[in-house]
Amino acid sequence: MKALRLFGTASVALLWATTALAATTCKDVLASNSYDCSFVGENASQDMVCAVFTTPGTTGDFDLHIGGFGLDAGCSCLPTGSFTNPHWDASHAFDCVATNTVISGKAAGKKLSGHSTANNGFNELFKCTLRTTPCP
Repeated sequence: MKALRLFGTASVALLWATTALAATTCKDVLASNSYDCSFVGENASQDMVCAVFTTPGTTGDFDLHIGGFGLDAGCSCLPTGSFTNPHWDASHAFDCVATNTVISGKAAGKKLSGHSTANNGFNELFKCTLRTTPCP
């Protein structure tokens, strides 16, 4: 029984490690997931929206759709490394660009956080939590 328990624990650990290694970029973490997001603006405005990341993207490596804002943006993971030795799409940080807005964030487990800047200079901070169901 002890050997069976040890084998089961080792199997779960291996599965978790394999899944963690597979999710090496922000695209791996964000792909086809929905998030409940809170935005707070520099004018103290607050919004709650549902955000969906889709892959493959039509405007970027993957896309971000925020129905509450009517926003569709093309996204890409940020590079890591240096100018002389870049590693493309190797980060958990991302940028999404829409017609009038840039959204920059970082994926950390089931959470996202970051900021957005509109073309008129208006800034917002956001934080999001992974949903267990798709956006309504």
